[in-house]
Amino acid sequence: MSIFACERCGCVDNTAVTHYWTRKEGSPALCSECDPEIGKWHGRFPKQSAAGMVTTPDGFLISPEEDARSRQAEEAAKSVDGVKHIGLFGVAKHYFEMGWNYSARWHADKPLPRLNPPE
Repeated sequence: MSIFACERCGCVDNTAVTHYWTRKEGSPALCSECDPEIGKWHGRFPKQSAAGMVTTPDGFLISPEEDARSRQAEEAAKSVDGVKHIGLFGVAKHYFEMGWNYSARWHADKPLPRLNPPE
């Protein structure tokens, strides 16, 4: 879920229930209540402050706990010999460069793994 801090009131809101993706370039990211076109809180979850949340490099918010888990996972991955760690943003960049369906096409001719192998 992509969440962001409203630039007017500082609350947390979800990009899917606001005009986040359709706003004009350079205009502020507003929650549903501060957006004059919507004008009321959507009620999908309680309104809360973004204070204490961590802003990711792409501008979205995550909880401090999620940030700590992500950092632990990144450190653990770095300790694996012979593996180049590219992080979540590296994975996203790969899929944008290769096309989202690249993985699906590559796996299309591979047999599906058995979830319950025979004993």
